[in-house]
Amino acid sequence: PLPYLAYAEDSGLGRIVTAMLSRRETSLPLRVSFIAPQGPVLRAMARDGRGIAWLPDSLIEDDLKAKTLVLAGDEAWIIPVDIRLYRQRERGTKISEDFWSAVQEA
Repeated sequence: PLPYLAYAEDSGLGRIVTAMLSRRETSLPLRVSFIAPQGPVLRAMARDGRGIAWLPDSLIEDDLKAKTLVLAGDEAWIIPVDIRLYRQRERGTKISEDFWSAVQEA
């Protein structure tokens, strides 16, 4: 089996990857070799050759360009994820309004 670098079960990305794997008609021979709550830890382990991991493009963009990491499968194994930010209509605290302003400027 392939060594698989997994997210912790209680992480959002962990639930997303687990759901995708459970829906696949073709199963992969995976053996969980390491579990971490966050992508940067899994990225470091993958860069060290310790296994395969599902990682956000934004985290590995430079690695893909430098070829320190490569895609382990075809596009069928890519998981599209949308992240959306919502807020209440009414004004919130100064901290929340400052955050919202920074998001809008980015």
